[in-house]
Amino acid sequence: MSKIKLCFVVSEDWYFISHRFELAKKFIDNNLNVSLISNFSKYRNLIKEAGIKINEINFRRSKINVINDILNIIKINKIISKNNYKIVHAVGIKPILITSIACLLKKKMSLVCAFAGMGTLFTSESILNSIYKYIFTTIIQIISKKNNYYFLVQNFNDKDVLIKFLKIDEKKVFLVPGSGVNTNYFSFKFKNNFENKNITILMHSRILIEKGVKEFFEVAKILKNRKPNFKFLLIGKIDKHNPSALKLNDLLEWNKEPNFKWIDYKEDIRSYIYQADISCLPSYREGLPKSILEDCSCGTPVICTDIPGCNSIIKNEFNGLLIKTKSTKSLLDAILILAKSNEKRFKYANKSRTLVEKNFSLNIIHESMNKLYQKIL
Repeated sequence: MSKIKLCFVVSEDWYFISHRFELAKKFIDNNLNVSLISNFSKYRNLIKEAGIKINEINFRRSKINVINDILNIIKINKIISKNNYKIVHAVGIKPILITSIACLLKKKMSLVCAFAGMGTLFTSESILNSIYKYIFTTIIQIISKKNNYYFLVQNFNDKDVLIKFLKIDEKKVFLVPGSGVNTNYFSFKFKNNFENKNITILMHSRILIEKGVKEFFEVAKILKNRKPNFKFLLIGKIDKHNPSALKLNDLLEWNKEPNFKWIDYKEDIRSYIYQADISCLPSYREGLPKSILEDCSCGTPVICTDIPGCNSIIKNEFNGLLIKTKSTKSLLDAILILAKSNEKRFKYANKSRTLVEKNFSLNIIHESMNKLYQKIL
């Protein structure tokens, strides 16, 4: 019997590596034929060596580029027609829009429109973003009528947005919490710091305003003289195509502060997580943040905002601390609370590891995705 053909559509290969690569390899082990449509940079060979067939496309993620978007619709249509995929899995708002239009006349395949959070689309209040949001919601409402189109979200809030706000049939909306974390790779190694000295506070994410990087830096500045033994470490990629991205010059200026350091994206983040006493994600909106799952799996206690996605993982004062959105003071207070108690950090770390093993491991998410694929075939 021939293998089922599955094709991911993702805007950038680095995002695929970070968020879908391990899952894709699981599907290959499960006897699926896996392909990827994406922009490719330095990860092309790594992806190919894993047995994933690649199709290159020039995605431009920064809002609407009519000519480029039309060309991509045509190209994706040709790729799908040529390869006869049974399942096409588009991840992120721009790939969903482009792919859903490209597949409008396809009847012998199923399209999964996977929302990895609603991002800037639902956090920015600019006029241009409002126009883009209107176009996006209109297209989604139209395409949702197609019998072979399905929708995947990572938290209950986003599920409600699709069902109640966009009026999509709830039978076509599925919830799978994230893309899973490899709990063997991100093994548990809690850092005991009984005297609460030389506290390292980590934040690892894309360097976007909506991730809360400015609030993280503001806390570092406030504590520069009050707590000289606190060190703030920000790790992440400058996502220059995202309208919420910070500029390199800003980060280099921030790096002049003696207790703050930004370093670029690290493919293997584990050593930094293990060195940290606390990890923070003061984000404005999430799907299900992979960075928090990695922290929890490794045993580093987490402070994050009380928003959809984050509060699916962290329960306040049970396995971490939840704070207010866009609040430097709330983040500051939470850091001071955790920094003075090795006992609390140890308690939260252990409970978080148990939660990840039970609900968010790579094997559990792979099983959930397999069930979803079987249901829509």
